[in-house]
Amino acid sequence: MAMEVAPSFPTWEEIELAENYMVCCMYQEAAALSSSIIEQLVDKNVKTNERNCEFGDMLESAAMILVQSYKALGRTSEMLKQLKVLFGSVTAIPAQVFLTGIVKRQASSTKKALVDFWQLAFSYQVNPLAAVQPLPPATRGSR
Repeated sequence: MAMEVAPSFPTWEEIELAENYMVCCMYQEAAALSSSIIEQLVDKNVKTNERNCEFGDMLESAAMILVQSYKALGRTSEMLKQLKVLFGSVTAIPAQVFLTGIVKRQASSTKKALVDFWQLAFSYQVNPLAAVQPLPPATRGSR
């Protein structure tokens, strides 16, 4: 008869390791570990129906690491979809994590829109002037 080993559940040390990955710019590793931690915590909650303050804190911490890692990886467009997959629904995502994810996603797309706008505005400022009044050719030593 095989002896069943109880599955290990995430610890604060694992969450700290994911955070350390993120701080060391190892965003892919941080995202993968935090995703794994969230999956394990959600699975534990489904099996035991245990809800306590520490469980919520661990879940929120791991999810914030995931959100920040996705932001650093430039994957903000995938963030909400991944959170929904991990948590099962939008309503199960901790409110602080959901709001942070939305803000980071909006900030990322706003930044891109602003950069595109300024590039476009700059090109309209420079190009028409150059077409109407071309700069004289540079001559060396003509003073």
